[in-house]
Amino acid sequence: AFRLVYTRLGMGWIYAFTKIPILRKVAQGIYNFWADRRTQLTKGKTLEQVVEEHEILLKDIETCSIARSQSSASERAAERPARKERPAPAR
Repeated sequence: AFRLVYTRLGMGWIYAFTKIPILRKVAQGIYNFWADRRTQLTKGKTLEQVVEEHEILLKDIETCSIARSQSSASERAAERPARKERPAPAR
Protein backbone atom coordinates (compact mmCIF):
# COMPACT_ATOMS: atom_id res chain seq x y z
CA ALA A 1 0.00 0.00 0.00
CA PHE A 2 2.79 2.46 0.91
CA ARG A 3 4.70 1.61 -2.25
CA LEU A 4 1.65 2.42 -4.38
CA VAL A 5 0.99 5.72 -2.57
CA TYR A 6 4.61 6.82 -2.87
CA THR A 7 4.67 5.84 -6.56
CA ARG A 8 1.51 7.85 -7.26
CA LEU A 9 3.03 10.83 -5.44
CA GLY A 10 6.14 10.60 -7.60
CA MET A 11 8.25 9.38 -4.70
CA GLY A 12 8.55 5.72 -5.76
CA TRP A 13 12.33 6.01 -5.61
CA ILE A 14 12.08 5.80 -1.80
CA TYR A 15 10.91 2.17 -2.04
CA ALA A 16 12.66 1.22 -5.30
CA PHE A 17 15.57 -0.48 -3.55
CA THR A 18 13.17 -2.88 -1.78
CA LYS A 19 12.55 -4.66 -5.09
CA ILE A 20 15.93 -6.34 -4.51
CA PRO A 21 15.28 -9.23 -2.05
CA ILE A 22 18.41 -8.79 0.10
CA LEU A 23 17.89 -5.04 0.42
CA ARG A 24 14.24 -5.64 1.30
CA LYS A 25 15.34 -7.94 4.16
CA VAL A 26 17.83 -5.34 5.41
CA ALA A 27 15.19 -2.59 5.25
CA GLN A 28 12.68 -4.81 7.08
CA GLY A 29 15.27 -5.58 9.77
CA ILE A 30 15.99 -1.88 10.28
CA TYR A 31 12.27 -1.12 10.44
CA ASN A 32 11.65 -3.93 12.94
CA PHE A 33 14.47 -2.60 15.14
CA TRP A 34 12.95 0.90 15.00
CA ALA A 35 9.38 -0.35 15.58
CA ASP A 36 10.40 -2.32 18.67
CA ARG A 37 12.23 0.62 20.24
CA ARG A 38 10.62 3.79 18.90
CA THR A 39 8.83 4.81 22.10
CA GLN A 40 11.98 4.22 24.14
CA LEU A 41 14.02 6.27 21.68
CA THR A 42 11.51 9.12 21.31
CA LYS A 43 9.84 9.25 24.74
CA GLY A 44 12.34 7.45 26.95
CA LYS A 45 9.64 4.93 27.93
CA THR A 46 8.57 1.49 26.77
CA LEU A 47 5.32 1.11 24.88
CA GLU A 48 3.88 -0.68 27.91
CA GLN A 49 4.70 2.32 30.14
CA VAL A 50 3.10 4.75 27.69
CA VAL A 51 -0.07 2.62 27.49
CA GLU A 52 -0.22 2.28 31.30
CA GLU A 53 0.10 6.06 31.78
CA HIS A 54 -2.60 6.65 29.17
CA GLU A 55 -4.97 4.20 30.88
CA ILE A 56 -4.40 5.90 34.27
CA LEU A 57 -5.13 9.29 32.70
CA LEU A 58 -8.34 7.99 31.12
CA LYS A 59 -9.45 6.51 34.46
CA ASP A 60 -8.80 9.86 36.19
CA ILE A 61 -10.84 11.69 33.55
CA GLU A 62 -13.66 9.15 33.83
CA THR A 63 -13.67 9.37 37.65
CA CYS A 64 -13.82 13.16 37.48
CA SER A 65 -16.71 13.06 34.98
CA ILE A 66 -18.68 10.61 37.10
CA ALA A 67 -18.14 12.67 40.25
CA ARG A 68 -19.31 15.79 38.45
CA SER A 69 -22.44 14.13 37.10
CA GLN A 70 -23.32 12.71 40.53
CA SER A 71 -23.34 16.05 42.30
CA SER A 72 -26.90 17.04 43.02
CA ALA A 73 -28.72 19.82 41.26
CA SER A 74 -29.16 21.60 44.57
CA GLU A 75 -25.41 21.69 45.13
CA ARG A 76 -24.93 23.15 41.68
CA ALA A 77 -27.71 25.68 42.28
CA ALA A 78 -26.10 26.73 45.58
CA GLU A 79 -22.93 27.59 43.70
CA ARG A 80 -24.80 30.03 41.44
CA PRO A 81 -25.54 33.55 42.65
CA ALA A 82 -29.14 34.10 43.72
CA ARG A 83 -31.44 35.72 41.19
CA LYS A 84 -32.99 39.04 42.04
CA GLU A 85 -36.75 39.13 41.71
CA ARG A 86 -37.97 41.57 39.11
CA PRO A 87 -40.87 43.82 40.04
CA ALA A 88 -44.10 43.04 38.27
CA PRO A 89 -44.82 45.41 35.40
CA ALA A 90 -47.19 48.30 36.29
CA ARG A 91 -50.63 48.18 34.71
